[in-house]
Amino acid sequence: MNMPEEKTTFKSPWFSKIPLLVLLLMLILVITMAMAVSRKGERLAEERSTASAQEETGTNVVVLVLHPSEISDRINLPGIISPWVRLTVSAEVAGKVADRLAEEGSHIKAGTALYRLDERDYRNSYNAAKAAFETARASHGRLRELHDEKLASRSLLDTAVAELERTRSAMETARLQLDRCLIEADMDGVLNRMLAEPGQFVSVGDPVAEILKLNPVKVTVGIPESDIHAVRGVDTFSVRIDALGGQTFTGTLHRFSRSAEGMARLYDMEIRIENPDEVILPDMFARVDIVKKSSPMALTLPIYAVISSGNTHSVFVDDKGRAEKREVTLGVQEGWQVEILSGLTKGERVVVVGQRDLRDGQSLSIIKEIHDTGEL
Repeated sequence: MNMPEEKTTFKSPWFSKIPLLVLLLMLILVITMAMAVSRKGERLAEERSTASAQEETGTNVVVLVLHPSEISDRINLPGIISPWVRLTVSAEVAGKVADRLAEEGSHIKAGTALYRLDERDYRNSYNAAKAAFETARASHGRLRELHDEKLASRSLLDTAVAELERTRSAMETARLQLDRCLIEADMDGVLNRMLAEPGQFVSVGDPVAEILKLNPVKVTVGIPESDIHAVRGVDTFSVRIDALGGQTFTGTLHRFSRSAEGMARLYDMEIRIENPDEVILPDMFARVDIVKKSSPMALTLPIYAVISSGNTHSVFVDDKGRAEKREVTLGVQEGWQVEILSGLTKGERVVVVGQRDLRDGQSLSIIKEIHDTGEL
C-alpha cells in the first residue's frame, strides 16, 4: 500500500519580513550615533589637551600689589540752595504809591529808599498834631507861671501837663506815619523783587519788595534717620552744584534740626557756604557729599576682583606662580573700590584681571603687575 508523501514547509527568517527601507534607516541611525560619540570623544580629548597646555604655560593674569590707601564711607544727598536771609518788605501805612525809587536786581544798603507813598493826608495830620502840641505847650507854660504865683490850682496845672503829653504823643505818631510814607530797605542785600507799581494802593502789611542776602548762602539737605548718628559729628561738607559746571564748594554746619519733617522722616540740616561773588543763586540744586567715616591706611581692591558666592567673598592671590584662593572680609565701598578688612596683607599680589577662570592651585602667567588700578 502506497503512503501519501508529506510536503516539507520552510519558514522565512523574521527579519525577512522587515522592509528593506526600515533596515536602511536603522543602519543610518546607528552609524550617526557612532560618529557623534566619536566626535564628543575627540572634543573631550582636545579640551583635556588644551587644559593641560594651559596648566603647563599658566593662565594669563594681571596682578595688583596691595598698598595702604585711604577709603571713606560716604553718602551723597540732594539739597536746595537758599539765601542766608530772605526779607519781605511790607507797607507800614496805607496809601497810594507815588514813586518807585529802586530797581530790581540792584545791590542796596539798609535805609535805601524803595517807594514813596502819597503823603498829603499824613502831612496834614502831622501839621494839625503839631499845632495842637504848640497850643498845649503854650497853655502849659502860662498855667505854670500862674501856679508859681499861687494864681492857679495844682489840678489845673496837672491837666495842662497831661494835655501837653497827649498832644506830644499825637504829634510824634503823626510824624512817624508821615515818615513811613517813604518805604526803606531794612538790610543790605540784593533787591530781588519790587511788588508794587506807581498808582497802586497798598494797605498796612502788604508786601512791596523782597531783599535777599546772598553772602553767605545755605544748603538745606534731608538726613535719613539711619544716618543721623554718623552725620552728627561731621562739621565740614563738600557741596557740588551742577548748574555751575559741577563746581565744588566747602560748607560748614550751620544748623541741625531736632525733629523730622514729612513722611520720609528726614532731618533738615543747613550748611553754610561763603558766596562772595554771589555766583551761587537761590533754588539751585546741590549734591552734598558727607563722609561718615574715613580709613586712611586701608587695603583696597577694585570690586570686580572679588568673587562672591552668597555671603562668602574670595580673591585669588599669586603664591609663587600659582593661584591661591583666599577668603576675605569686605568693609566699606567707595566707587569701584572696596575695603578688605581681613584675609590679605600689605605687599601681596592679588589677581585683578583673569580671575574668573582660575582654579585654586592653577599655574599663573603674570603678564602685568600694577600698583594702582589707574594703570589698567
